[in-house]
Amino acid sequence: MFKLTLNSLLARKIRLALTTFAVVLGVSFVSGSFILADSLRSVFDKIAVEIAGPDWLQVRGVETIEDDAFSRPVVTQTVVDQIRSTKGVYGAEGVITGFPRISVGETLVKPTGGAPTLAFNFEQETAELSGFQTIEGTAPGDGEAMVDVDTAARYGISVGDVITIRTLQPPEDLRVSGITRWGLDNGGGGVFVLIDTTTAQRLFNYPNSFLTVTVAAMPGVDETALANTLTQELPTGFEAVTSDVVASEFSDQFDTFITIFQNALLVFAAIALVVSAFIINNTFAIVLGQRVRELGLLRAIGATGRQIRSSVLIEALLIGVIASVIGVFAGLGITWIIKALIAQAGDGSGLPDGPLVIAARTWIAAAIVGIGITLLAAISPARKASRIPPIAALRDDLTLWSGGGRRRTIVGLLLGVGGVLATAFGTTSDGGALRQLGLLSAGALLLFISISLLSTLIARPAARLLGWPLTRFARASGNLARENASRNPRRTASTASALMVGLALVAMVLVVGTSFKKTFSSILDSSLGADFFIDTERDGSWGFSPQLVEEIKEIDGVAIAVGFRGGVGTAQMSVAGSSKDVIGTQEEGLGHVLDISLIEGSYSGLSHDGVLVHKDPAEDLTLAVGDVVSATFPVAGTKDLRVVGIFDDGSILGNWVIDMSTYESGFDPSLQSDLFAAVELEDGVEVQNIRSQLDAIAINYPEAILQDRTEYQETIEGRIDTLLLTVNALVGFAVVIAVLGIVNTLMLSVFERTREIGLLRAVGMTRRQTRRMIRWEAVIIAVFGGVLGILVGTLLGFIAVQAMPESFITDFGIPVGNFVIILVMCAAAGVLAAILPARRAARLNVLDAIAHP
Repeated sequence: MFKLTLNSLLARKIRLALTTFAVVLGVSFVSGSFILADSLRSVFDKIAVEIAGPDWLQVRGVETIEDDAFSRPVVTQTVVDQIRSTKGVYGAEGVITGFPRISVGETLVKPTGGAPTLAFNFEQETAELSGFQTIEGTAPGDGEAMVDVDTAARYGISVGDVITIRTLQPPEDLRVSGITRWGLDNGGGGVFVLIDTTTAQRLFNYPNSFLTVTVAAMPGVDETALANTLTQELPTGFEAVTSDVVASEFSDQFDTFITIFQNALLVFAAIALVVSAFIINNTFAIVLGQRVRELGLLRAIGATGRQIRSSVLIEALLIGVIASVIGVFAGLGITWIIKALIAQAGDGSGLPDGPLVIAARTWIAAAIVGIGITLLAAISPARKASRIPPIAALRDDLTLWSGGGRRRTIVGLLLGVGGVLATAFGTTSDGGALRQLGLLSAGALLLFISISLLSTLIARPAARLLGWPLTRFARASGNLARENASRNPRRTASTASALMVGLALVAMVLVVGTSFKKTFSSILDSSLGADFFIDTERDGSWGFSPQLVEEIKEIDGVAIAVGFRGGVGTAQMSVAGSSKDVIGTQEEGLGHVLDISLIEGSYSGLSHDGVLVHKDPAEDLTLAVGDVVSATFPVAGTKDLRVVGIFDDGSILGNWVIDMSTYESGFDPSLQSDLFAAVELEDGVEVQNIRSQLDAIAINYPEAILQDRTEYQETIEGRIDTLLLTVNALVGFAVVIAVLGIVNTLMLSVFERTREIGLLRAVGMTRRQTRRMIRWEAVIIAVFGGVLGILVGTLLGFIAVQAMPESFITDFGIPVGNFVIILVMCAAAGVLAAILPARRAARLNVLDAIAHP
């Protein structure tokens, strides 16, 4: 039977290629996800080693808040001197790292690949401890700076040119004294500026102190032993760690991001696999359906049902192995496409370049997915093939496809009920985001399978309804296409279901995006009372200088100008043993430029160690107005804050709001940039009359974007659209796979109907009419899948919106215009999918086709 299986595969090379292609599509996305993640790990592990340095030690303060590097106390010059005098120390250099904004003239210097803009202190005497190499020029002195080689080349910067550096201090012009490189590849897209230590301490507000100290041991001195000695001899609150520890910490930080990124890609890969599973199952069923007589003859000459089943599964196994190998290499192409899509998400975004890595686990994952999904998809057709009665198989009218079927309907209904229950529990679950996401994902998958099974019941009437307009202007080909699509409802439903899965997710993303834009528009009208907003580029820089807001306050006609600092993952304080994201702002802006819907208390008193708390954490911690909260800050340590108000709207400022004075004393100087600002004009002042004055100030801060209400709304909606485009482009892989599945199905259908097409040609059907028949059949299937996808996607979008917190989305919206475009694109996709099958059908030799068995 194994030899017979091989001969059967080789005798049908085109069908083998089509079946293998369906599997390759699913495997390639999975392997591409792993290749991209492993390639990023390779790049970042290399960066981590370069950051740690060659057997250097690092002396630093011990974190006062767990997993918060900004909570480490600074290292004073006295500690640096003590380190240098310790036995076994070859050299020690204090390190200052800052997040400046750099410009050349009026052009803001931006990093690439999602990397940051960083400034370091640099002294020629201790250059060997910095990791930077001088390529051209000299080390920076007072009023000078060095620029990395990639940034210099990208912006045409040469030695002697002038750059502007902006921090929390007033902007300063620095002459470029040299060009430098960090590590072997210059850090993968970051912007690096080196300045002398005195200037760095002044610009980043570290008087006579450093963030960390890089230490080199004497030749022959064990680094671990020296680290232990330094930890014991240094004052309490400081520690010395080896380069391996530093590299491991950075690798872990990078790996956290990469793992999240990889899991997100694997979600899209899972979507592609679900679509591929529909296509593979469809393909096997069609191929085996075309071999009914062959299988019946095998049964007639003595082959058992078990042997037939084994033969089909061996065929699936071989196809899975071949497809898995091809799919890994196809994943390289998927990797480049994903990187290109992410690079298009906006300025400064993208992923760092580096060699692509195909790790052993990628091969294992590809094999598990490729072989596993193929075998699973082949089980049902294999079982049906093994049950073929030998005599019945010799009839021309026997098929593996069935129409509806009570069992199929019952299973579909049960899965549908399970999907509804899972999504309901996911919507109302309070067991954490991971549990909620898992329930919603399981519910969506069950609903997809349920609808796929149940769609057989409506495939015939739907195909006849969708095909009716075609019969009006293409009677012969339109009627035949309509009958072809409706006479085998299970095949039509299965092919359309593959397209339905991808389009349902596209529709869901569009519904969520439309709902978010609708919510933001409501917030802009109800909560944001400012006339102007100041935002920042997404370019790796950390906000803009608070000096911008201070200058705007001086303009006649400006009533209020306030900045906002901190936010999710940026600034955290510890309350009741857990970290809380916190926002700092000025008391006078609340209730004017921004309304967060106070439930109790007032904004008054915020500037006197007060705190505003959202109703949810207030309920969790049983807080009321007037209660005192003990909060631990990275710099200020533990501080008692009095609850002055409880609010309802956390969509903009989150759950915890403190005054700017509290924020400034509590957090590291590197976190003191404004990330956002709002400006309200005095009554009677026209916006256009003051815009020129605002622009004249904002032009000196190229990293900041000044916009009026309309412009700001368009910008935010544009960012949402860009994100939706990126997400839908990734989901679009599944849609492309589904369209190729239509091609696959139609090609195999042409094989199956060779004799039928020959008879039609013999009684007068022209080549053109034959092509039209295949084309309209593809359009009917594609539009049917599109309608199903939109309906299911709208339902999933509604569920997703209901599951999201009210602080994120409150309004529900349906993008009707987008859905119309999707249906038009489905029709176009059907036309494109039919090109190859239609050409093959039209070119069949009439006599050979009639004689086809």
